[in-house]
Amino acid sequence: MRRKPDPSPEPEYDDPFMFGDDQIPMAPYSDLISALPAKCKAPEAPLGLLVDFENIQSMDLSLLPAIVRVTVFVGHAQKSIPFELVQAAQKLGSRMSWIKAEGSGRNALDFHIAYYLGNRFATSPKAQYFILSKDTGFDPLVLHLTQQGLRCKRITDILEVKSALAPPVDASYSRVIELLSKSAKLSRPRKRSTLEKHISSMLQKKIKAPEIKALVDQMVADGKITEANDALTYFF
Repeated sequence: MRRKPDPSPEPEYDDPFMFGDDQIPMAPYSDLISALPAKCKAPEAPLGLLVDFENIQSMDLSLLPAIVRVTVFVGHAQKSIPFELVQAAQKLGSRMSWIKAEGSGRNALDFHIAYYLGNRFATSPKAQYFILSKDTGFDPLVLHLTQQGLRCKRITDILEVKSALAPPVDASYSRVIELLSKSAKLSRPRKRSTLEKHISSMLQKKIKAPEIKALVDQMVADGKITEANDALTYFF
């Protein structure tokens, strides 16, 4: 009696984004991620900075907390990178990666950033990502993601990453949320600058401007508010 051949060993996937329909059937993201081998899964809640290098070329990477991973997206036509940035990037080691756009075109690099951002959230929905760019065209995408319960924010300065990750001023933060909750959403400040002045007034000017800014940043990081097209939206 002929012996049946051993079944083919289950393939291993070194890259969580590189698999085909014949390997893992289409399924909801939660089922898809749970089906991946353990070694493919990303950290439970990674922190990432996605840099729009066409839009912002000057940045001090040394200001980033050590837990943040950086991906710099470079335009197809960009041929040089400042020496200081390369030198700083080398110090980050495996926390730093580069992606160059495959071609030129209107918003080509923006679409690359949106694609990788979506992929990473699909793999790690508890992650937190920052987009370093002055391009307000990202704001509708950021607003949509935050409305889905994902943590994402567009920033224009690396310092905003540090302030967003800083713990809130506990008593002041709780008091601000409490007082704002008592007013109707439509009557709350619609712009960040107005909200900061309103908070200063509510707390009787007992905390300084940098602390108020950090408090508002924490509200954004916690999903209490979002900012898009220079307007605030409240979720409490």
